[in-house]
Amino acid sequence: MNGPGFQQDAKDANPYFALTDEFNQDRIRTILTSGQACVYYRLAFQSKDGDWLMNLDQGDMDHVLSVLSSHGARFRVGSVPLSVKWHDGGWSSHLEFSRGSERLRTDFVGRPPRIADGRLMAMWREIHRAAAPVTDILDLIQIKKTQREKDWPIIGSLSARLQDPKDVLLHSTSPTRLLAFAADHPELLEELARQRPLLLATTSGSADVVRREIMTERMAAMDADRHRMRIYAHAMRDWQQAWKAFAPTVTAMPTLEANQFLEEQAHGILPTHPQ
Repeated sequence: MNGPGFQQDAKDANPYFALTDEFNQDRIRTILTSGQACVYYRLAFQSKDGDWLMNLDQGDMDHVLSVLSSHGARFRVGSVPLSVKWHDGGWSSHLEFSRGSERLRTDFVGRPPRIADGRLMAMWREIHRAAAPVTDILDLIQIKKTQREKDWPIIGSLSARLQDPKDVLLHSTSPTRLLAFAADHPELLEELARQRPLLLATTSGSADVVRREIMTERMAAMDADRHRMRIYAHAMRDWQQAWKAFAPTVTAMPTLEANQFLEEQAHGILPTHPQ
């Protein structure tokens, strides 16, 4: 395999690590992210499913579908097809299969939320130099800025690993750490406050003041994610209704055939780029 992969002992212990290397046979097609990335960074003991960033290339998607087909995977109810046409619009695909007593759930997204196009392109260039095909800490922080309360302690743990002063000031959720780094690097404050206005609160010298600003920032991020999710939920209402009709058919189909069927059904029902 070209590019980074997982050590054999890690693959033996974690089926999602092993599956990532299957997806990435011969070339990097997927980058492990979200919960399993937290497992990789040892911030979580386990995660109930696997999430991957999917390269926006239909050939790469077809390879991943072939791997999943070899495991007998089926699309979960409501999933969109694993197709560049829809993934380019921010949709995600969801499949699952059983292995012994385990049920492995697999989720794929081509354009992860809160990752700008330029940064996404850079991620795919940089992943070949990484130790393993896993989302790096700074990008994982952005991906985890969801409406879910449980994601925010993870952001705190991820940001605690940052050492570069600029990264700490832009991403830390610790009032004491922000105050300390702001005091040590006052030359950065004016520049970085344009990107993160709460840094201006560090001039107060008060942890309570900074803590309130951190909470305000967090609430705004959660509201933004709720708004994004409402747009997608509204856009897929007709799709969910259609799924109820063809669910018995598509869930019984082999993976590749099911994906083609979903593509055919999605035309005219599921908008590629929700507004």
